[in-house]
Amino acid sequence: MSELSPPSPLRPHHVAWLVLIAIATVAGCVWLALNPQGFLVFFVDQRLYLLELSKEFPLQAMLAYVVFYFFYVSIGIPASFFITILGGFLFDWRLAILLSISAATLGGSCLVVIVRHGFQNLARQWIGPRFHRLSEGFNRDAVSYLLFMRLMPVFPFWVVNLVVAVMNVPLRIFIPATFVGMAPAASAAALIGSGLDAALAGLAKAPGAGLRLVACHHPLVDADTKSSGSTRGGKLALAQLAKAGANAVLSGHVHDAFDLLVQTEGGPIRMIGAGTLSQRLRATRPGYNRLEWS
Repeated sequence: MSELSPPSPLRPHHVAWLVLIAIATVAGCVWLALNPQGFLVFFVDQRLYLLELSKEFPLQAMLAYVVFYFFYVSIGIPASFFITILGGFLFDWRLAILLSISAATLGGSCLVVIVRHGFQNLARQWIGPRFHRLSEGFNRDAVSYLLFMRLMPVFPFWVVNLVVAVMNVPLRIFIPATFVGMAPAASAAALIGSGLDAALAGLAKAPGAGLRLVACHHPLVDADTKSSGSTRGGKLALAQLAKAGANAVLSGHVHDAFDLLVQTEGGPIRMIGAGTLSQRLRATRPGYNRLEWS
């Protein structure tokens, strides 16, 4: 029986590549934490190049995305929502949801273990008086309470991870509850990224002289109406649509009509909101929009 040869040692250039990857990952995490809008703007600006890379090297692209997402969540930095948007922008939205939930669940589990075994007292002090109220909920039904915190958008993902670490919730409860509870928010974020990609692709194919309209349900930014209807990441999306040549974004949701010219980093663009014909009135009478152009 032949003996197995020992593994070959890492060569200097392999070590150099690993160091560069680690530095790039840390720099990307810091950049995203400090300026999530600028982070997404960079990737959207490089859209065609990144899409080409992800198609040419699909497995490497998915692995890089999952590793970055895992590392970002495992060190407890907020704003992971923007990474999920990026996933929907780069991959099929269904794949982006699966990759995002998997990476976030693994990263969250890693953070829970780190805090529980190294910084639990510090995290408990940070939670403060809320500790007793939260402990009552987890003691009654840890699974339902954790699912509730995951499903309600008022609880940031990283905050819930710290709470779980302090409350000593077992990983056998944390992992499935997180995987299931993240699905709605991850789906929304991935669809935002996928929708923005589809809109930019459609604008790129549109005739140069035509009127370019984009329709969505929510106003991308607040339009000074009685009801607030702004969208997370909407300011970025509006700027990118303006940069891609869209003339106007049509929306509803707030049940009040408006017509605004908005100045964005990508240039000026009109936001046109429709009223409502239902009895659910806000500040204006029932009505509808009729668009005319020549």
